[in-house]
Amino acid sequence: MKQDNDNISWSKSFKKAYRDEWLSITTDKAVVSTFISMSLLILVIYSMIYNKEVVYEVPVAAIDQDFSKSSRDFINMVDASPQVKTITKYADLASAKKALYAGDIEGIFIVPSRFGKDIRTNRQPTVSIYADAANMLLYRAVYGSAITAQAYYNGGIKVKKAIASGTGLTAISPLNINTTNLFNPSGGYGTYLIPTVAVLILQLVILLSIGILGGTGNELRAHDEKEAIVGARKLMPRLLGRASLYLSIFIVVIPIQFGLVFYFFSFPLRTTLAAIYLFSLPYILALVFMGIFISYFFQKREDAILFLSILVLPALMMSGLSYPTEGLNPLAQYAGELIPSTAGARGMIKLTQLGANFNEVYQEWAKLWGLALFYFLLAAIFQKFRKSSRSTKRQVQ
Repeated sequence: MKQDNDNISWSKSFKKAYRDEWLSITTDKAVVSTFISMSLLILVIYSMIYNKEVVYEVPVAAIDQDFSKSSRDFINMVDASPQVKTITKYADLASAKKALYAGDIEGIFIVPSRFGKDIRTNRQPTVSIYADAANMLLYRAVYGSAITAQAYYNGGIKVKKAIASGTGLTAISPLNINTTNLFNPSGGYGTYLIPTVAVLILQLVILLSIGILGGTGNELRAHDEKEAIVGARKLMPRLLGRASLYLSIFIVVIPIQFGLVFYFFSFPLRTTLAAIYLFSLPYILALVFMGIFISYFFQKREDAILFLSILVLPALMMSGLSYPTEGLNPLAQYAGELIPSTAGARGMIKLTQLGANFNEVYQEWAKLWGLALFYFLLAAIFQKFRKSSRSTKRQVQ
């Protein structure tokens, strides 16, 4: 009979934690707006911004200081690129710079005087390129079109000289290279960016929501010792109940993020929804238990926002999105493994973009289970410690 009562009590504690967490989320406007704005709107906005993937007809100034057939041919080759559109109305660098600073153009090509003569006399002229590297998409369009034009122009000169001298083409270019873009055929920035952003958004939403609720709860408990003691009973069912609620929420959110958004904006998805669910299970659990653990240190709800604003940058770097993780300090790499999004982003990219099977992401999946267990134990220990400390404090009083 006692065992049955314990089972009923365990079940009731689980359901109560599930229900209380749901009520806390739905009655807190900040948390509701966090779920809606971050888990859905931010991903949609990012997808809309980078949906174009590759920019076309970027305006660039072409300053011809030679006025020869050779210089005109080179400018025409640059203009033949679909990524840029050459504008030849600028007479000198000063006027082109003003247009660049005003935002009328995004780059400048300067073909020097003696361009044609230097080529005919086997000298090497230098074409100067100015491009704004603050926007990588525009910079890549300007720089890439110049490199492509240079390659074709140099190849044309070599072919003409080879024909004139009777030299075979294989002597000029004995090796031919055929390149194929794997997994991102268009070389689009959106295809590279959005999958990792989706994983980071999951982390930010869960940690921020639990942090805000935890900070609010800590403020209330500071004025009600009895409430704190009662709320700490049945640690395991309460922790699992809260985690189950977030799993239930993201059963709905994940198909929207990785299904509808990816499909609507034509981002590749090379795996099944079942595989994404299976991989996301330990990821969400690790985030929930990490959020519960760190929320014990938040005295106010604003503390969660401050902490997560600091965590965003390390999480971004450890995901490999802004910088290759292999180039980071080894100590930073080890510390980054404690952030769930590090393994989560790696595994999700392999699944959704590289088309890996589940065996090929087993290492990341196992790491996430390890993090889930690690943060679960920390959350349970700290909640038990807080219960004991508050009980002692109340007895002393």
